[in-house]
Amino acid sequence: MEQKILLISPHVLCDEVFQFSHFEQEDSVIQRFNVWLQDVLLVGIGQWRKQL
Repeated sequence: MEQKILLISPHVLCDEVFQFSHFEQEDSVIQRFNVWLQDVLLVGIGQWRKQL
């Protein structure tokens, strides 16, 4: 039996976009991005789990 997938409209996971400057050191940008991404993914996974 095939499961039907219910598509719900997109959810905003973060109020802030990730921003960087070409003047910044690459290592610093990568470190900040990884922290930002981890935070956004945790919010997204939390929202997804509530829909299960």
